[in-house]
Amino acid sequence: MFSWSIWLNTCDHHLIFDSNNFQRTNFSKSIYIGDHIWCGQESAILKGAFIPSGSIIGAKA
Repeated sequence: MFSWSIWLNTCDHHLIFDSNNFQRTNFSKSIYIGDHIWCGQESAILKGAFIPSGSIIGAKA
């Protein structure tokens, strides 16, 4: 179950480059959300998150 106003971000919305070789250092990552999850109001789930089945994410977490 998902409440309202939840943020799911798989990227940083800006690029960061290494000053020595000009290679990008902050790549996007997937988010894994298992089964039977409770996700509270205004929670933020950021890139690389792994939320196993049966988890509860508190409001504003």
